[in-house]
Amino acid sequence: MLVPKTEERRKDHYEEDRFSLSLERHCMFPGSLVVYWKRLAKFGFATILTLALASTGPFSVWAQRSSDAEAHARRAEAAIAENQPDIALTELHALLLLVPNDLNARASLGMVLFTQGRCDLAAPELEAALLRAPHLWNAKALLGICKLRLARTAKGQSEIEEALPRLTDKHLRGEAGLALVKSYADEGNYSQAAITIDVLQRDDPQNEALLFAAYRVHSAIAAAALQRLSQLAPESARVHQVIGDDMFVQENYESAINEYHEALKRDPRLAGVHLSLGQALLARVLARMLLRMSSN
Repeated sequence: MLVPKTEERRKDHYEEDRFSLSLERHCMFPGSLVVYWKRLAKFGFATILTLALASTGPFSVWAQRSSDAEAHARRAEAAIAENQPDIALTELHALLLLVPNDLNARASLGMVLFTQGRCDLAAPELEAALLRAPHLWNAKALLGICKLRLARTAKGQSEIEEALPRLTDKHLRGEAGLALVKSYADEGNYSQAAITIDVLQRDDPQNEALLFAAYRVHSAIAAAALQRLSQLAPESARVHQVIGDDMFVQENYESAINEYHEALKRDPRLAGVHLSLGQALLARVLARMLLRMSSN
């Protein structure tokens, strides 16, 4: 296997970093996705180097490109810098015809396609890169998002589940995690969605999207529990208590008071209902006082 000289390795690292920076600065696609690519390059190529040096056979990530291949690589970089993704894709395809095992080009192609929303084409490129370097966790997370968008739900969930604990980039971790949460919720697997949200919030408790997702998921869990409770015991004290709580939140204090009374008729010792009833009575008095003040 060809092992590069020190200067050649430095040049390769420089080219990779410069290519990723051009994506971040100039790419016309969503900024957060471009940041993911930069970090994919930054963290991923160290793994690729380790695997390449340990592998056998003719394949090497660091194999020298021909002059034609280098020209295609430069034109692809320039096209990305000038917000010309179609030209970039053409050049990357041409480069891969000359150097099929160039993981830099393969990952670049997958990322450009991903940022265009062309997951049907991005997924095979990301899979090809992962075939050579299976521990590129950022790429695996992006592949999982693609598979979810392509309705390959089980495989997409599996990819993200494997990558998520190993992702160090907060933005990509959040994006992949939310995609996973949505896929669970779409299946009605709210318990797993809630577990995933809890894990994500440990690292990013102020994330607005995660907070909203937590609200939606836990609301769905509450609604499902109420539906089940209503089916099993439609006239139980607990059902009236829950309905009373819901009326209270909606500031419909009269209905809330009625529901709490119904709950106490069925179970005078029901925990929490006396307090809730007292709060509803007080809120009704205050609401009437405010109404009188505003009318005067």
